[in-house]
Amino acid sequence: MTFKPKLVKFDLYSDEELIKFCSLEVTETYSLDNLGHSIPNGLYDERMGPLKQGSTCLTCNQNYYQCPGHFGYIKTEEYIKPIVIDHVLFALQSKCFNCNKYKVMLSQENDDKFINSNDESEESEVKEINSKNFIINRNGNDDKFNNIDINALIESSNNLDYSALKTLRTILKIAKCPNCLVPHKPIHKVGNEIFSKSIKITIETIKSVLGANFNLCFSKIVLVTPNKFRPINYLGNKVYEDPMNNVYSKIIKERQPNLMHEVDLAIKQVIEKKEGIFRQNILGKRVNYSARSVISPDPNLATGEIGLPLIFAKKLSFPEKFTEFNFDRLFNAVINGNKYPGATHLTSDDVKIDLSFLDEHKRRGLAYQLKIGNKTVHRHVSNVDWLLVNRQPSLHKPSLMAHKVRVLGGEKTIRMHYANCNSYNADFDGDEINLHLVQDYLAFSEAKNILSTDMNYKSDTNNKPIRGLVQDHIVGATLLTMKDTFLTPQEFFYLTISHNVKSGTILPAIIRPCKLYSGKQCVSHLIHSIDTKVCLNNKSKVDEEEVVIMNSHLLSGVLDKNNLGPTSKSLVEIIGNKNNSYNTVLTLFSSLINKYLLKYGFTLRINDLFLNDCGEKVRKKEIYAANKEIENEFMPKQNTNICSDYSIKRIKKQNNNKKTNFTQKHFHLTNKLNYSEEAYHNSSYKIKNIMNQFTSKVLNHSLANTLIPFPYNNLSLIVLSGAKGSLVNVTQICCLLGQQELEGQRVSLMKNNLTLQILHQSKNTLKKENNFGEKEVEKGGFIFGRFLTGIKIHSFFFHCMAGREGLIDTAVKTARSGYLQRCLVKHLEGLMVCHNGYIYNNYNKIISFFSKKESGTPVGLIAAQSVGEPSTQMTLNTFHLAGVGNKNVTLGIPRLREILLVNKTNKKYFTLKQFDLKEIHSMLKDVLLRIKIKEKVKRKKLSDELVKEIIVRIKVSDHVKRVKEVLSDHFVIALNKILRKTHFGEKIIQNKISKEKEINLVENEEQNEEINEIISKESDSDTEKSENHELIKNDSLSNDNEDRNEESDVLIDNVIKKSVSSKCNVNSFMISSKKNIIKLSIILLEKKDVLLYPFIIEVIESMKLNDTEMNVIKDNNTITVEGCGINNLLTFMNDNLMKEVKDDYSMINLINLFITSYSNDIHSINDTLGLEASRNVIIKELKNVFDCYGISIDISHLELIGDYMCKTGIINAFSRNSFSNDDCMIQRMSFESTYAVLKNALMKTIHINGPSSKQMVGGLIKDECEIIYDLEN
Repeated sequence: MTFKPKLVKFDLYSDEELIKFCSLEVTETYSLDNLGHSIPNGLYDERMGPLKQGSTCLTCNQNYYQCPGHFGYIKTEEYIKPIVIDHVLFALQSKCFNCNKYKVMLSQENDDKFINSNDESEESEVKEINSKNFIINRNGNDDKFNNIDINALIESSNNLDYSALKTLRTILKIAKCPNCLVPHKPIHKVGNEIFSKSIKITIETIKSVLGANFNLCFSKIVLVTPNKFRPINYLGNKVYEDPMNNVYSKIIKERQPNLMHEVDLAIKQVIEKKEGIFRQNILGKRVNYSARSVISPDPNLATGEIGLPLIFAKKLSFPEKFTEFNFDRLFNAVINGNKYPGATHLTSDDVKIDLSFLDEHKRRGLAYQLKIGNKTVHRHVSNVDWLLVNRQPSLHKPSLMAHKVRVLGGEKTIRMHYANCNSYNADFDGDEINLHLVQDYLAFSEAKNILSTDMNYKSDTNNKPIRGLVQDHIVGATLLTMKDTFLTPQEFFYLTISHNVKSGTILPAIIRPCKLYSGKQCVSHLIHSIDTKVCLNNKSKVDEEEVVIMNSHLLSGVLDKNNLGPTSKSLVEIIGNKNNSYNTVLTLFSSLINKYLLKYGFTLRINDLFLNDCGEKVRKKEIYAANKEIENEFMPKQNTNICSDYSIKRIKKQNNNKKTNFTQKHFHLTNKLNYSEEAYHNSSYKIKNIMNQFTSKVLNHSLANTLIPFPYNNLSLIVLSGAKGSLVNVTQICCLLGQQELEGQRVSLMKNNLTLQILHQSKNTLKKENNFGEKEVEKGGFIFGRFLTGIKIHSFFFHCMAGREGLIDTAVKTARSGYLQRCLVKHLEGLMVCHNGYIYNNYNKIISFFSKKESGTPVGLIAAQSVGEPSTQMTLNTFHLAGVGNKNVTLGIPRLREILLVNKTNKKYFTLKQFDLKEIHSMLKDVLLRIKIKEKVKRKKLSDELVKEIIVRIKVSDHVKRVKEVLSDHFVIALNKILRKTHFGEKIIQNKISKEKEINLVENEEQNEEINEIISKESDSDTEKSENHELIKNDSLSNDNEDRNEESDVLIDNVIKKSVSSKCNVNSFMISSKKNIIKLSIILLEKKDVLLYPFIIEVIESMKLNDTEMNVIKDNNTITVEGCGINNLLTFMNDNLMKEVKDDYSMINLINLFITSYSNDIHSINDTLGLEASRNVIIKELKNVFDCYGISIDISHLELIGDYMCKTGIINAFSRNSFSNDDCMIQRMSFESTYAVLKNALMKTIHINGPSSKQMVGGLIKDECEIIYDLEN
């Protein structure tokens, strides 16, 4: 039977058990003698395994490769095993060192005893246990520990359950033991030892506190790993031991286990990360019967074949058992030996004979004995075999396909047809590919019928074709099927001679004056040879005329990428669906087009790149018009939008000196202007919009005015037929390079207001008046030059900057997108469709109730691949969209990480239909109408202390509630901060610390007035000194009272200069509101008078109402609010609308408001509208990210990801922390934090479920496979 592990458990060995399977005790500190030989009982004793190739293990007598290695041990003082140091620490923190009991009150007597101790601070920390032994949180602040069975928790802790110990430690984190009332000493670990403050706790004390249940956590021996895990390194004639030997040597000398934490770190390094044992040696294994080499294109191969060099065919072998049917073939193979087609080995009754060392006479003798016994011949690869072909990175299922072998003599590289490039994401610039030869007939059958290229014609990402003809084949098909392509009978028969069609089926299109066939008739002849009736109406990329095929005759249209490439509803897909073989169609068309191109040829001429005279004139005219538009756009607005105040004064001075308009343009539009960064970026949006329109006009005119017109222009034919490239390539070659962007923006300014120093204009460059707009555009990275005629020096530098950014972006995003896909795969790998159509996970819990896939399909892996593979096509940087109706959002991989890893959304927004919203303000001063401040200094009756009261009344126009919240939270802190900046030396106001809240909020103004009256009664009327200062800020007077404002500024400056050495303390701070007036009351203890009102005004005006910048965009019937989520929606609703909502008992207005609203902030949607709404947002946001790059993904994959993230009732991220307790720990070990998960798995029974878990323990990934394998037995 097949090995089918269901459960696994990690346990601890006792010292006696460890010594039994160790081969020796290591007592010598040295490893090697002067001659390089191992020392007996040393760290390289060969009883722990052979040291080098050719040597034999002294324990098992196996060679270097076969010996598994054997442990040694070192005797030392007793220590805590490193893997359970956290278990021991948590247990000690939960127990009392005096009574050795857990800090739990299990009886009412002890509870009463503790309460009668009159220690209220300690009583409040204790967790009370009721009669049913369930933990109750006395303060009720932490619900996650309510209703836990304390007896079960203690029992699990005694069994070394890591989670139980951690939970118990958290619950029993109190200062006194409730059983003996002895204070608990804080303890911590340092390395592998435990301390109480600075005193080390001895092992004997720890064992006495923990009891016998923890005896396995201690040991007196240290295991020494086998030699193969501590290999000797050679550098020239010098020998270098493994660093672990130094640690072991110290332990042997000192007999102290204080270095065990270094051994622990070494073990952690061995099993962690990508190079660790789990991922490198268990999940990923090296294999035999494989090959790797550079790939080269070969259009003469069939699309389902792989060209294998003869040298590989002679090295790779397939084990074929001898039968009567293959006797002749295997007989000759054994005789040939290394001569192709031959054999490498012969297995006779479990004895494997290498034929390469035998002469022909001996091989012939073995060949005659094939019929005797059980013989298996390991023959060379032939053209009947199938190879698994894989190119890394394997991002989706078509990255591993089965190809039929085509052995090619004289070749040194692997040959492949162009049609497979999209599947492997391969090109032929040095890419390498892996080949794997299957080793039994079952795998042979699976490769042929499941993994073949025909079975991978469509991608699971979007259910669209991924394989098809590309490049030269598309151009050849377009030329062949054009209206003016006619062939003589000789040419026609040359092209169609390989087609199996009865003669006379296709008649010439033209009979007189001579017989001529059209190119379309070649295609019709090919379709007839497949013996499939085809009818098709499809669009063409090249010609407006539709492709029409009736009864397998091509009547009209041109075949291009839409019909022969990897596109839906193409001619290849329709014939392949009917014929159940896409490779047959692709190979026949490839062969036909190869013959046509060999006979007639195709190349790119220099004349294909030139524009005619009309095109050149239009190009220059459009460039001039665009430059003038830039000048006209910014010339009248330059004084206010771009120039600084200094530049404006300079320009005014120039006008007073009667300078010419030409000089004004110089100061407005050249690089000598003092641009502000904000104004530069604002102008960049307008410039980009103007230049985008200009680029489109130039491209349209240029394509229509090439020197050689389309379709005879080969460059245009290549692009428009979909063979290669795009219109951007044509534009850069023939017209202009256009805007070079860095992180989605124009080139930024330097400190000297230039983008490049070379762009500084001298007086000689100002003679041409028409170059101002051009220089203004070029400095931002726009290139008017083209590759055909060359570009300027600064344009070349800008182009290199953009190219460098692309290289770095590609290098960085590869790692990030790869990690993102790995997160998806590890979480979704066990999701599968069951017989009822539901999708279940590893532990048989329903994730989704619907799937379009058939039973047994691993939809989780397919969904992970469908999202991960296209993410490599995205950009890493964040791009921003600007303009009316566009939102400032995060795109690309950063946005994917925000969604899938449930990170904070950086660019929040919400949209809704036009409602009467409040005007959104980000600063408090925007809604400020008036500030009224009163300061009173009073003397108390019973003491000489001065009491200073400051009353501030603030009148605001809107957002009363938000203003009140901001003031109550930040006013005192901000006032102290600004006073420190004025060099007073000390805080003027200090918060009074008490057990109550720092800030006392008085919600009712009447209560505030009562407090003020009480204070005024206590004050001494004879010694009362008061100062009233009122500053009124009114919107209606702000423009008329400039002189008053100047006086206020002088007054504030004088106050700031005043030195204050006194110190003030806040006795109370109260805030209240009534309608739109907010009142602040501050009572201070003051030694002498200090004027604080200038600072109070400055603090109030500088406060922000919102944490983020908010922006409102109104477009038609939609409002977009940037900077906040939907949880802030009600904040911006108009008071009248809120009144209508409250008065309407059906709440229809409020419901409509939320139905018509949307936000990209998943957290705010979840908090406001619930889990189902957040699931829909996850799906929509994922779709939007891919739509921005023109990537289509089947919505079912995104829905499955949304279902998985919401499966527990909360939003779960695709991270290591979001695995549930039901997920197999072995699967979690294969993901991240292997050592930490291994500690948590100690003493637990783990159920094996999931593909990774089964693979790591050596079982089958799917249980259904065992039925097939058992047939052999």
